Amino acid sequence: MNQISLRNQNFLAGFDPEKGTLRTLRMAGDELGTEFIGSEANISYPSILKGGQWLGDWKIVLWDRDADSWKEELTSRSGDIRRVRGDGNAVTVSYRGRSSAPGGISDFEMEQRFEVDGEVMRWTAKLTNPKDVPVEFGEVSLPFLTNTDFSGIFTDEKYRDEENWRGVKQRLWHEQRVQQHLCVTGNSSYAYLQRPKGDYPGLLFQVADDTALEVAYQMDPNIGDQFSIVFEGPYYLSLYSWAAVSREGWNAAGESNRYWFNGNTSLVLGPGMSKEFHFVFSRIDREADIARRLYQYGQAVVDVQPGMVAPCGEEVNLRVRAKDAVHLVPAANNLKIDPVRREGDDSYYRLSFSQSGQKEIQIHHGGKRTNLFFYAVENPGALLRRHADFVATRQYYGNKEDPFGRYHGFLPYDDRLDTLFVHGSESWQIGCMDEYCMPPAMFLAEKNTYIPNEKEVDVLEGFVDDCLFRRLQDPGTFLIRRGLYYETINDSDRDSSKWSRERAESTERSFNYPLVFSFYYSMYKIGKKYGITKRHTALEYLDRAFRTAMVGYEVGRNKFNGAPAGATVVPLLDALKEERPEQFRQLYGKVRRIAEENAASSYPYGSELYVDQTCHNQYHAMMEYFGFRDKIEEIYRVTYALRGGLQPVWFQYGNEKRGNVCCWYGTPQNTRVLYKGFEETGDQRMAKLGYSGLFSFLTCLRASGAAHGWFLWWPDRTGNDLRSLDTDLGMYNYLYAAKSYLVEDGVFGLAGYGCRVDSADGRVTMTPYDGIGARLYAAPYGIDIEAAAGRVESVSFEPENGQCVIRLSAAGSGGYRGELTVKGPESWDVVVNGKDFGTIGQILHLKNIEMQEI
Repeated sequence: MNQISLRNQNFLAGFDPEKGTLRTLRMAGDELGTEFIGSEANISYPSILKGGQWLGDWKIVLWDRDADSWKEELTSRSGDIRRVRGDGNAVTVSYRGRSSAPGGISDFEMEQRFEVDGEVMRWTAKLTNPKDVPVEFGEVSLPFLTNTDFSGIFTDEKYRDEENWRGVKQRLWHEQRVQQHLCVTGNSSYAYLQRPKGDYPGLLFQVADDTALEVAYQMDPNIGDQFSIVFEGPYYLSLYSWAAVSREGWNAAGESNRYWFNGNTSLVLGPGMSKEFHFVFSRIDREADIARRLYQYGQAVVDVQPGMVAPCGEEVNLRVRAKDAVHLVPAANNLKIDPVRREGDDSYYRLSFSQSGQKEIQIHHGGKRTNLFFYAVENPGALLRRHADFVATRQYYGNKEDPFGRYHGFLPYDDRLDTLFVHGSESWQIGCMDEYCMPPAMFLAEKNTYIPNEKEVDVLEGFVDDCLFRRLQDPGTFLIRRGLYYETINDSDRDSSKWSRERAESTERSFNYPLVFSFYYSMYKIGKKYGITKRHTALEYLDRAFRTAMVGYEVGRNKFNGAPAGATVVPLLDALKEERPEQFRQLYGKVRRIAEENAASSYPYGSELYVDQTCHNQYHAMMEYFGFRDKIEEIYRVTYALRGGLQPVWFQYGNEKRGNVCCWYGTPQNTRVLYKGFEETGDQRMAKLGYSGLFSFLTCLRASGAAHGWFLWWPDRTGNDLRSLDTDLGMYNYLYAAKSYLVEDGVFGLAGYGCRVDSADGRVTMTPYDGIGARLYAAPYGIDIEAAAGRVESVSFEPENGQCVIRLSAAGSGGYRGELTVKGPESWDVVVNGKDFGTIGQILHLKNIEMQEI
């Protein structure tokens, strides 16, 4: 196919000689030869192919004074006035005159130039008003077509017989497609494209000079949504978006005061006036190149510690690097900004929040504005307790006459009506099983392993005896049915999510078994630690966990896939090894078979959905447990790449790429993987993005204790789903992953993730604020602390004396003794609640510790 080619030392770009649009962009020397740009060759969506808009086109909407309405004019429909010219290092595309085509250009002129310049490719577009009256441009948008159509791989007929969760389809997605991380923050906006494999090179597309982005929205909303497998599809990137608010139906009647995060404005050009827009394409060979390029082209570069989300009252460190003088404006209440110092082009600040909620900070720099969005959450310990009480008192179904037998099951909550979600056309959501119903019990049980409450444990045991082990799980076979809710299926329901009784009674869903054995394992821990289970002993719960796991690894088509909460099988094996050696040997064999199957597979990261993030945690846990060390580096890299955008926005920073869905349960689940990666490699980026994703998930918990569902950032549906959805699966994983870290940060010095850090008189103190105080790691000293019973209130380190001083308190109800494991250098002395327990000796295990009153 003919094309106009531009090349430099970093990449080869190809342009359509008739349309002037970017057809290909590949990196020089890239062994995989991955395409970064979307084109007819890799986009499968019919509406996009039919629409014919590609990168290099423009969508312009202007106000038609005669018609008194908005009018859309597209460069893609203006071929009769388009002129394309290639001249060695540049491609110039111009539109002058009036197009005779419907929807073509008639009210403006445009000239754009793509030019390779050293290491980068610049794109300049000039919009001109040729009229003798002012023109209001209500939308100026560019179709941002990139090679992100992963669904085309999985629906391709030639791969029909290949598995979705591993093998050739996953390899093609990880190596021949890219993930797109959009950052829309005004004058520091960008898009970062990287292979899901997590390697380099990547591609950075950024605005430059005084150009800004206001919003990104779907080119075709019918391609994908938060509930679909496709997720999103291609985007328009809008420099001005006022017309789109009404034309795209973003605001309902009476909501004209609702703006998107950066506002929605128009561009008005007087007679003969022009406006230039500037963009740069850069090759990225390491993560630090992103910040370097942003700074190089006049944007504000943000570094933050610990992240974009923090509890009220805790400090956040912020560094802004910009060529121009920086001024921070607090565009929110209950937000304090303290300047710390300025070093060259770096400005340092300390932030704190006195009330919860989103906190906008505007960076004004050289006549430009970059918008940052932080979020302050309430005290995590209070949130956990409040939510646990909510689950136990509001989501525990008390209807003895329920026709489906859901009495004493857990159901999702609908905060729109402040009521249980008991009816619906999607049967799986309300049947006391699957990701919407089993996780409230999982969260409540796991919370009680850290913060015991006898009333909540009584509720959990009522769930076991009246619902789970009576109606959902067969006491003889341990098979688990899909759910209790079903309906009569009519002809019109053939393609719906309604279940017949037969379908509800199916026991073949593999992923339900890890949910249940994880719950039983938590109940075992409650009984073992605190002795407050009344209906069944700790060992009885352990036996049920074992039997459920044994059956689960033989059931269904997804038994080899990494499952939500599937990583719990590793501590379950450890418990069985100590308590029931024969059961350990039996389960060990089955789990090893699963691990070997995964270890022998290419990119085994698929789930029930072919692109999902539910498997990484289990996959890592099994590879680590069974010694498949050659797989670990790839797991860290692939998991980190899901969060690789580094956008300084609370719902994106540290959140995993899943279309426009943010604060979804996969993020806290996979935080454990990144935390392990940090401890193993020392790479603090994993600790930072692990913390950021973990704490962003707390934004789903309301002050009432209710859980809201995922956060969506599209302008037509911004905000959380007011139903609880699968948030409790994320909260279970929050408890599973939460850990406090002390690090020596290269920018901010001694700092903490999940804890406050104070340093005075040769003593460094960590005070956990993750709500459970169960796990801490002080990286500068190599000391790891885990409280099996009790809550660590603080740990102080005195390096000169080689002493570690721990304050341990009782968390929750019931009388029990504390238990600690301390690992680290042999010579360090350990003092707990005023008692000297001697030196670590590599591993020091302490039991029967008398608790301290806090």
